[in-house]
Amino acid sequence: CRQMPVCRWKGFLWSFVTVGCVSQASALGWFLESGPPLEAVFLSGAEYSQLKINAGWSQADSQTMIFEVKNPLPGAVFCPAVQLTDKSNKTTTRELRPKLYLPTDSMRRSSASFAEKEKIKHYELVCTCNKPLNGPAICTGQ
Repeated sequence: CRQMPVCRWKGFLWSFVTVGCVSQASALGWFLESGPPLEAVFLSGAEYSQLKINAGWSQADSQTMIFEVKNPLPGAVFCPAVQLTDKSNKTTTRELRPKLYLPTDSMRRSSASFAEKEKIKHYELVCTCNKPLNGPAICTGQ
């Protein structure tokens, strides 16, 4: 550009956008909690049994299984799928739609397709939570 007014505005705008992005990135540090490193792990049997799970099939569709889950654990729980065992003991995994993200003391609903009511013997949600790498092995965080 040969010092046209438009070129000066482009330089000013680019500088403004750059400063804005940098300030937003540094502002995130104010809101993120620092603490011990966490890892996502599957729920233990005792933790899973504390979840309040209601499950059944839609009256309109005997292939859609519906779940209502409440999380009483001290940390958030994430359940992306359900493992189904049919009457011939064949196990399949189906995606939950929507995937369940359950903060402490919250309840959410989800469903899984292609879960034929007449063929399912047993189900188990596939759930994880965040636990500290070093420290107490309890679900933590939101």
